[in-house]
Amino acid sequence: MKKNQLIVKARIGVQKLLIQLCIGALALLLSYSSVSAFDTFWHSSAATVVGQKHGFTPDAIKVLQFSSFCLDYFGPFITEVVGTLEKTAGYLELRNLPTTGQTHAASNFMHFDNLADALDRNWKFDYLWSRLLENTRKTIARFYTDQKMNDDDRKVRILLALGSSLHMVEDFYSHSDWIHFNFAKLGFKPQTLEDGSDRAPTWFEFRKRFGTPSSRKRSENWMIKLSSGIFPPADSVPPSVFGVPRSHTPMNHDNSQLYYSGASQIKFHGFGAYPATDSITAMKHQLYAYHTACAAAIEWIDLVEEDSEAKTAIEFAKHWDMKKAGHELADDLDDGLSSVQMISCILGKWDGNYPPPERDKDCGTFKLLGHIHIPKMSNKFWGVFPKDSILQNLSFGFGDSTGHYTFDSLWVGKHPMKRD
Repeated sequence: MKKNQLIVKARIGVQKLLIQLCIGALALLLSYSSVSAFDTFWHSSAATVVGQKHGFTPDAIKVLQFSSFCLDYFGPFITEVVGTLEKTAGYLELRNLPTTGQTHAASNFMHFDNLADALDRNWKFDYLWSRLLENTRKTIARFYTDQKMNDDDRKVRILLALGSSLHMVEDFYSHSDWIHFNFAKLGFKPQTLEDGSDRAPTWFEFRKRFGTPSSRKRSENWMIKLSSGIFPPADSVPPSVFGVPRSHTPMNHDNSQLYYSGASQIKFHGFGAYPATDSITAMKHQLYAYHTACAAAIEWIDLVEEDSEAKTAIEFAKHWDMKKAGHELADDLDDGLSSVQMISCILGKWDGNYPPPERDKDCGTFKLLGHIHIPKMSNKFWGVFPKDSILQNLSFGFGDSTGHYTFDSLWVGKHPMKRD
């Protein structure tokens, strides 16, 4: 009798797992057209570059990698799951906290996407940059000083907030036409990362030379007029200064093939230091955007650390060792990272639909089947986002409850980039 009960229990467990997987797979497929950002491989790689540069432990870098993905997970993915699978979304535990919806709303503001065609002036980009910097400093300092939590919980939250801010920093160079400008003609010498990879100047390097973008004049006081892709993608919109439709699909640099929405977008990227004309030059063009994002992410840590409290918080967190934190926390991080890779591969968002062999093998069927994990809010890394309002704090001042930006021209140029 006991043996039969065990068999029945096992079958029920397997059936439940299969239902969860089917629901998750369906939701992923439904959300395919909405997910936007540098594909996961590139954000993860950038986290490694910036973490190693600034002396983060391998475990701390893993948290940065995980948190970067969560901006996409809590954004368009949750929209599709909750909206399409209302009755069964509980299997993924997406709605068990009242702040999950607020986290989702905050995430939508954190990609430098041109929501409702409102991100249409250089000063508005500067507003988002300045707000993000201030919010990042305050958020991680607040976690550091919260003595109600133990050291490991404080470190994890600092790293999750920092990694999320890095995602937005990197997305600027993916979703805008920044790398399409000829910076040599604007007086910038060729620049490289430490490994010799070419990159464009960062936003803050440009700003240092040309000053704060004006919000007082109708015309731009910079020598460039920046555009970011309208999101969700728009069918018919006026072009950018390069004659490219200002829609997310033709403008972004999310993967190494520049292939989105079922078609190549190479024809929209024939500009800048590495103009794209074919599959080979498309990869070089995308790498130029990625390497610029890496430089910006490295710079971002330095900018955040200009605030003494934020610097202390980062120094405290970057040496995190998950082995000392305990088996349960380590398991949750490994499960979370496995979920990230599984979701990205199913979506074709590890590195596009047709990744090169070295990345295609990361998404092998047998490899994924060996590490099946369903995202749950009970996971100590997934659940922190809605529980502690990380994205809400990082995006404070970006927009309102209707999903529209709330730019404040009086704030731009007056708010200090550096705090004593």
